[in-house]
Amino acid sequence: MPIKKAPKAISSDSRTAKHSRSAAIVQTAYAFRAEFTDIRIRLKEAPDQLVVLTELFVRAARDPAIARILSYLDQGWRGHLISIFDAGIADKTFRSDLGSEATANSMMSQLRGLGYHSKLDPVELDALIDHIGNQIEHWVCVPAAPKKRRRKR
Repeated sequence: MPIKKAPKAISSDSRTAKHSRSAAIVQTAYAFRAEFTDIRIRLKEAPDQLVVLTELFVRAARDPAIARILSYLDQGWRGHLISIFDAGIADKTFRSDLGSEATANSMMSQLRGLGYHSKLDPVELDALIDHIGNQIEHWVCVPAAPKKRRRKR
């Protein structure tokens, strides 16, 4: 009898582990995509916000007080993105060779660059955000395993 019970316990643990991994992947994907949703909402509700931030970043090169404030904002955003990438690496959603900090910096640069395009037609801007999101997702995600072809007999 004990032999029959052991496989059930193992399969139950296996299902729990698979469920936990699936939940982690969903959470990572949601957090990653939320960054693009957030920028989309900001550009629709307060289109000048990104323009002003872009102007402040240019000014920060000449004004140490503004540079300190923006540095604090950048550290928070970078830390948030790094935590998303680290979680994705841990749950195998993202490539294991991904450098979280470098990837966060690259993503921040791309999204910050939208400040230069914020006056685009809303449909074009939406398409640009989609393109950037798809591009980064393609870059950071673990490639899907190729489908096995069935051999014809």
